[in-house]
Amino acid sequence: MQIAGFFGISATVLTPIVTVIVGVLSDMSPAAIAGLAILSIALVLVLTWFIVFRIAMVSLQNGSRVAYEKLRGTVWSEAAERLRVDSSPNGILDYMATALTLHSPIYGKYPPHPALNLLKLTT
Repeated sequence: MQIAGFFGISATVLTPIVTVIVGVLSDMSPAAIAGLAILSIALVLVLTWFIVFRIAMVSLQNGSRVAYEKLRGTVWSEAAERLRVDSSPNGILDYMATALTLHSPIYGKYPPHPALNLLKLTT
């Protein structure tokens, strides 16, 4: 995910620099500065993973519906209408969902495990 990667790297680089500057200006010991810098890197990475990653998640059903709505009148929507799985409106969304899975990483849970994992989809 580029958004999470961008914010994670930027914050991970800037936070220890600011921590070191503040530590030097406040006459902290080098060990305390290093400890704060390491702690700040870990905190930023954890927050980036839990906050930014969660914001970007959309269900496949909603994602395919939004993609179809935004792409009305384009080649993608025409293809979805002509090549749909069945004659129902869900057939169009199934086509769009299949297209999304070919071009986007899809995360899901393998029950009973609660963690999200990148799903390896085969066509």
